[in-house]
Amino acid sequence: MRSLTLCLFPFAVICTACAPGVPESPNLGGSATVESGQANMPDTVAYSESTQQSSENDTALLVLPARHRVLLGSTNPPVLPGYKDVGGQLIDSPAGTQWSLSELTFGVERILTLDSLTHVVGRRAHWITVAAMLLPPLADSNEAVVPVDCALDGRPDASIVALGRWIDSGPHLEDLTDIRAAFRPVVSQRGFEVLPVRRVSCWVDEDRN
Repeated sequence: MRSLTLCLFPFAVICTACAPGVPESPNLGGSATVESGQANMPDTVAYSESTQQSSENDTALLVLPARHRVLLGSTNPPVLPGYKDVGGQLIDSPAGTQWSLSELTFGVERILTLDSLTHVVGRRAHWITVAAMLLPPLADSNEAVVPVDCALDGRPDASIVALGRWIDSGPHLEDLTDIRAAFRPVVSQRGFEVLPVRRVSCWVDEDRN
């Protein structure tokens, strides 16, 4: 099985802080395309977290717990005291601004942030955090949080992150089963949305280790 670096779960916040785009950072690998428009919300969700919606035309976004709101508007590197950066990936938006998803830990908690690139010094990128999501513990050692390899309605979208279990007995090299949650960033609203798991699939056709 492949090791996975990005993790998500249902919390996010709308934030108005955003820095202008500058050339792509060479320090983060991978890329994804972020849909800045709306996506359908799930018919039902398996948890009851509050959402925040700016207007009728906006996608409902999940709300970040107050204890981690200190991250919003913070810049990195370095990350704030008490947090540890454990990995991330670049994502692209139609506006051309550079964005990334980063995974942080804070004690036993894990947080995923949506960051906007502010500038590059030498070969080092600097970011401002505009949204964040909190991860709960995985159900067991067989469950994984999966970035990059997912699709919505069969259309690949590397900004989607899903929670499920990998198997190697499906139609692909590896397939994600028992998907119980899925999310993606909504750059235009500086937050994260919940996706209906019945429309999300994740698989790998080649070993990238």
